[in-house]
Amino acid sequence: MDHKIWYDEEMGVMVIKVVGNYTVDDVKESMNVMDRIMEKRERCPLIVDLREAPPTLDKKVRKMLKESQEGTEPVKTAMLTSNPAVRMMGKVVTSAMGRGKTTGFFKTMEEAKAWLNNGGGK
Repeated sequence: MDHKIWYDEEMGVMVIKVVGNYTVDDVKESMNVMDRIMEKRERCPLIVDLREAPPTLDKKVRKMLKESQEGTEPVKTAMLTSNPAVRMMGKVVTSAMGRGKTTGFFKTMEEAKAWLNNGGGK
């Protein structure tokens, strides 16, 4: 898996950097990594960096992502991308997951952090 997942101690957020295609196996591995990171932490905001992701997402992956969030409380999520096609795909996926109202889309990490910190911006 080329994707990176870590907890930013300074900001108190989980960060997921998607590099290339995101596959069914990547979803499974990502969930395991996130579960391990969050074992001793409370739910926190999320930054999903899609700047190196393609504008497509397999139907099985979308379904897995949706199912993984069913029954969980939404967390504030900042998505990073400057690609309009990736942004549209992200909006479709987050809406299907019931996360549309708690998700913002930004071009820079600074904009995302500001929005997560104080709710400003978008």
